[in-house]
Amino acid sequence: MGRASQTGHLEGLKWEVIVVNEPVINAFCLPGGKIVVFTGLLDHFKADTEIATIIGHENVDPMKADRTFLPTKYERMEMEADYIGLLLVASAGYDPRVAPQVYEKLGRVVGDSALQDYLATHPSGKKRAQVLAQAKVMQEALDMYREVQAGRGVEGFL
Repeated sequence: MGRASQTGHLEGLKWEVIVVNEPVINAFCLPGGKIVVFTGLLDHFKADTEIATIIGHENVDPMKADRTFLPTKYERMEMEADYIGLLLVASAGYDPRVAPQVYEKLGRVVGDSALQDYLATHPSGKKRAQVLAQAKVMQEALDMYREVQAGRGVEGFL
């Protein structure tokens, strides 16, 4: 399958970030590339790299829009979104080493627990941080980040 056929559903998206003034700690992506971020989340994540990490994760939702998923696959989907979001963040010139810290912090803010992890569609912040901090995953993102920092840019990876 060629790259164009894998990403054709992304053509014509007009990315837009909408900030909603509510104390909700959440962000999500609507069809068409509209990302909604609540000020409750921004109250806890103020650094550009932290916000880029969250938006990078949300950017992945339209990329997976043409797939069919069962609820039991949510955790894997979210881990994939974290990984692809990490690469997006790195290719945009943000330090990917911040991402695991963002997910650990998110877990503390929303309150990771075994019951919550079982009931939620997202894995715990701790688990997400551990996956992104794996040497192979982080090295791939760091390589992209360093290419961008050196002014070489990054060829598309989708």
